[in-house]
Amino acid sequence: MTTLQRNLSGRLPRIALLKRYLMWRVGWKWYLVAFLLIPFIDLAGTSLNAAVTQTPLDFSTVLAHQIFGPSVNLLLIFFPFLLFDAIANGEEIAWRGYVLPRLQWKYSALASALLVGLVWGFWHIPKFLSHWDTIAFAWWMGDIMAKSVLLAWMYNNTKGSLLLVSLFHGSFNAAGVVLPMANTQSASNLGALIVIVLLEAIAATAVTVIAGPARLSRTEPKQIQE
Repeated sequence: MTTLQRNLSGRLPRIALLKRYLMWRVGWKWYLVAFLLIPFIDLAGTSLNAAVTQTPLDFSTVLAHQIFGPSVNLLLIFFPFLLFDAIANGEEIAWRGYVLPRLQWKYSALASALLVGLVWGFWHIPKFLSHWDTIAFAWWMGDIMAKSVLLAWMYNNTKGSLLLVSLFHGSFNAAGVVLPMANTQSASNLGALIVIVLLEAIAATAVTVIAGPARLSRTEPKQIQE
């Protein structure tokens, strides 16, 4: 194999991978899912937790105020932050762009999504080491596993669009910045996180039952890579 052939053999798969960020021609409903599904679940979870505990939601404590100042408009900052995160966060090129399609070549879409979720979750473990809490970490892993199933569902149904899964990823990071979730998650009060994980688990289960665990899609094949 010549040097040119070796360069091309390595470059072409990378180009094909990056082109998945340009796959924007998908059904409009997938944009709604990407932008709104997890923020809606997060808002429902925090609201239900507030109702049960009879504790009003305190938007003055949200992370957005710590980052951008107390006068920032949370509704106006949501979509800019979502888009910034989708562009700047490179995680999806690894988890859904590289790992998931290789696992799906051998395993079902559901099994592959759960395996990605395990790796994805434990990859974040260093940020928990300074304030370790086993129960909180277990619930956070449940959150990651449910999201991994929903992201695999979106990835396969959009024929492998990294653009859409990146927007989906950006939406739940943005929701965490503008919604009052962090102050309800501690060793003594996991609060909204528990409700959110349960709602996400219901959504992931519904997707699996309706779309089927083999492909997590009723119309599209699994996106695979040997």
